[in-house]
Amino acid sequence: MKNKNENGKSFEDISELFRIALKHYISMQTENKFKSNMVKTLNDEGIKISFSNFSNFLNKKTSLSEKKRSGIAMHLGFKYEEFILLGRRLLELKKTMPLEKIGAEALYLNRSTSEIFKELEKRYNLSGRDISSFLDMDFIDYQFRLKNLIPFNFDEIAAVFEKIGKNYPEFNNPIKRLPIKRKTSPRSPTK
Repeated sequence: MKNKNENGKSFEDISELFRIALKHYISMQTENKFKSNMVKTLNDEGIKISFSNFSNFLNKKTSLSEKKRSGIAMHLGFKYEEFILLGRRLLELKKTMPLEKIGAEALYLNRSTSEIFKELEKRYNLSGRDISSFLDMDFIDYQFRLKNLIPFNFDEIAAVFEKIGKNYPEFNNPIKRLPIKRKTSPRSPTK
């Protein structure tokens, strides 16, 4: 989100980018009580925040200090700057594909793609940096995709297969189904 300062220059609202990334991260979790467990763990780690203050931050009713936001990012396994970058990438992605429209199928594809890329790394002795360079993307963007925070797309998958010299299934030509042979049962005599 860009705002204007007193000189009329645009700047990004770091807190808002963080909020976008955090809401998205929480929405990607499957555990029912992820949010409440996270707040409890944050408090155990010394990042004092109430559940209501945390929820109010997510709902744009209050703000959190940079120290608390940094602590949350560290708790989730990110550097603070990486989490802000995730928010920026999600905003960019939202312009082309509303995040609410990413359904279960897209998430399943992303998880499957992550597993395929990890297997390719092992099998062909590649690093994540190799794969990210095949995709012409920053390594951190590749990491976001591996963590299922930003979806892969078919073009990216095809590019990696092409770079390692393997064929990629053609999704534009669906597999033709063979006709089903039905067993015919003998007719029962009529009376």
